[in-house]
Amino acid sequence: ATTHGSKLIVAIGSYAIDWDRPGNGRMASIREMWDVLDRSGATFTFDPHALNPTFSYGEKSTGATHTVWMLDGVTMYNQVAAALAMEPAGLALWRLGTEDPTIWSTFARGRAPDDAALAALETLDPGKEVTYTGKGEVLKFINQPSVGKRSVTHLPKSNLITNQTIVSVPKPMLISRFGLNQDKVIALTFDDGPSRLYTPAILDVLKEKDVKASFFVLGTAAAMEPQVLKRVYDEGHDIGNHTFTHPDLSEIPSAQLDLELNATQRVLESKLGIRTALFRPPFVRDIEPETSEQARTLLASAALGYITIGQRIDPLDWGRPGVEEIVRRTVSYAHRRSGNVVLLHDGGGDRSQTIAALPKIIDQLRADGYRFVTIHELLGLQRNELMPTLDNASTVVPYVNGIGFTLMRAFNSFLKFLFVTGIVLGIGRLLIIAFVAYRQSRIQKPLSTLARRLPSFAVIVPAHNEERVIVDSIESLLRSRNKDFEIVVIDDGSTDRTYDVLHEAFGRHPRVRLLTKRNGGKSSALNYAIEQTDVEVVVCIDADTRLAPDALDILLAHFHDGKVGAVAGVVTVGNRSTMLSRFQALEYLTAQSMDRRAFEIVNGIAVVPGAIGAWRRCALMDVGLYDSDTAAEDADITFKIARAGWLVRNEPRALAVTEAPEKVREFNKQRFRWMFGMIQVAFKHRDVYLQRGAHGLKWFTIPNIVVFQFVFTLFAPIMDALLIGTLISDAWAHAHHGGSFLSERTVEILVYWGVFQVLELAFAAVALWLHREPGNWRLLPLTVLQRFYYRQLIFWISLRTLFAVLCGHFTGWGRAKRLGLPSLARLPAPPPPVAAPALQAAE
Repeated sequence: ATTHGSKLIVAIGSYAIDWDRPGNGRMASIREMWDVLDRSGATFTFDPHALNPTFSYGEKSTGATHTVWMLDGVTMYNQVAAALAMEPAGLALWRLGTEDPTIWSTFARGRAPDDAALAALETLDPGKEVTYTGKGEVLKFINQPSVGKRSVTHLPKSNLITNQTIVSVPKPMLISRFGLNQDKVIALTFDDGPSRLYTPAILDVLKEKDVKASFFVLGTAAAMEPQVLKRVYDEGHDIGNHTFTHPDLSEIPSAQLDLELNATQRVLESKLGIRTALFRPPFVRDIEPETSEQARTLLASAALGYITIGQRIDPLDWGRPGVEEIVRRTVSYAHRRSGNVVLLHDGGGDRSQTIAALPKIIDQLRADGYRFVTIHELLGLQRNELMPTLDNASTVVPYVNGIGFTLMRAFNSFLKFLFVTGIVLGIGRLLIIAFVAYRQSRIQKPLSTLARRLPSFAVIVPAHNEERVIVDSIESLLRSRNKDFEIVVIDDGSTDRTYDVLHEAFGRHPRVRLLTKRNGGKSSALNYAIEQTDVEVVVCIDADTRLAPDALDILLAHFHDGKVGAVAGVVTVGNRSTMLSRFQALEYLTAQSMDRRAFEIVNGIAVVPGAIGAWRRCALMDVGLYDSDTAAEDADITFKIARAGWLVRNEPRALAVTEAPEKVREFNKQRFRWMFGMIQVAFKHRDVYLQRGAHGLKWFTIPNIVVFQFVFTLFAPIMDALLIGTLISDAWAHAHHGGSFLSERTVEILVYWGVFQVLELAFAAVALWLHREPGNWRLLPLTVLQRFYYRQLIFWISLRTLFAVLCGHFTGWGRAKRLGLPSLARLPAPPPPVAAPALQAAE
């Protein structure tokens, strides 16, 4: 019976069989046999009967004669032509991976071979695979791949090729392995150092065991740890190049690859006065490449004169499998006698297991008869042949390079110093402020505001374009427990309806006096109002502030002490509808309030807030009232009062609620004015250091303003960026070459940063606890979140302030957009109304 071709799939082979004796053949690829043909110098023939190529060669080690038969591109051409004449259902290839690359010009076309297929057969592609010769872990590049050539004799009538000649054999990329020593010799090598934490410990073990090793160093680590690098060299160990930053060399451009090698070489030249010819790529695929693309690293390093050192004994210690497992793997791999080079690590992660395993590895291998050598000894060379010293004529450039690397190291050290110093100062300040504030809260005397006669006083409210909030503010004052005082409202040339709404609401009120004047700034408005009063104490509040019903009595009780010149109340944020306003609420309670609690003990309160502050009128008159030469008039007058010898007190029980900006634009304007104003005040009162007394301002307040309120805010984001940068660097290193996710430097930075964050959270908790308002505890989680948003806004404002200070800009009366407080929920309930003597209204 016959079967029609349409029911058949014809499988055609493309491979070679290498026969060393009849009946014993080994299948091989066509490319492999081309390489054997080239290296053996055998004669290539084409059998005219079988129409198959063949050749014979002798094996030197055994003396056996091998005969090779090949199913190459020519046989494929002929077989496809014959098979297609049967009109089969299809063709199949046996087997993929061993084929002659030229078969695709005929096999894959699905039609009878033609002139184009014949032409394609003439070019023999060497392929992308890399061919290795020899044994050992030292790699040397032999030759680049080259295209081969063949000619064929074709009979058009039968469409068969009857002869072929190999004009030139295709040559794949050839790399030679050498250096295998069948004696019991082991070369210990260490990658990714030097490390300040781990390399010295490894050197101690090697010194104790009298073993010399080879260290393949990273340029970045060598530049940062020159003392450790010098110890490695001075103690007789070999040093090799492991690139500058440990990149994946197969994924970077050639220019960067050269830069990686040259930069590390420059470090060795500048720090040790030597060059090295030893090189180990960061990744295994770059050490023993399988394709010509991967071999690019080997080619580039060979062009620069390097010898590439591989490894066959790799216990994968970077994965931290355990000390005993590292020892077991190393010893068992060494016993296989397939290599002499052991790969270990002294940097790039936690290498404590490697350090613990190293003496056990040395002891066990020595007990088994192994001796330890360096790479130069393994290759039978002198140390200075692989690591030549620079001659005197070549030292100028390395000297200049050395200066550059020293500066780089100094800059790195400066960043670390900046980070650690900032964290330590921040921690110290938090602890001191928290302790002193808590102590103050414990020794604070209870005030009896009803048993004593309170001094006469008036409340002054300066206003400029405050039509939306001014009425609520005055009404909160009228609800105060004490009714025996006058409210003086001074409209400082508002361009809106501030004066009109005041007149409509309080024009005939007996306790409210309305004043108006041409716009001159807040200081001018306050001075004008103070001069219009004749009382012992004036309480100044902002137009958007609402006072607790008992706040005035609590403030005034302090003035029974004749030494008290001013008393600061506590300001809280009433509008907490946005994240920005909640951040400010937290800051008011944890930073500003806590600072005043602590600095009171040295009479160093920096500012009695404009939102709620009481002043002895005669003290204000003595110091010349408010000045208008700063943007922080409240801080300026506080300094003047303290410098004049008056005591400035803090009263955390006198509560006021203010409206905080809800938009970033308004917040930036307000905080810029505050920060710029505080710098102005510190500069204005710099002559305090020339006078006697005022020690609190000299040694605590002004340094706190400059260092923590300004400089610290400038550098805090830099410290955060340093931490983020080290984390990114470690993540990149971990993703590219494994090992510990966190480097020793990052762990150290994280410890400092973590301690600071915990203490800052605890500090905020203490502040909220001292304030004793349950609703405030909801703000505590923002202590962590503020670092990722709020602190960045403060940083931007500090930059603007720095620019303004350097340029000499000035800022005046702030014009914040008022939205009005939603309710009085954050203030104690008002007391029952009490009759009070009427005061004459005035306009």
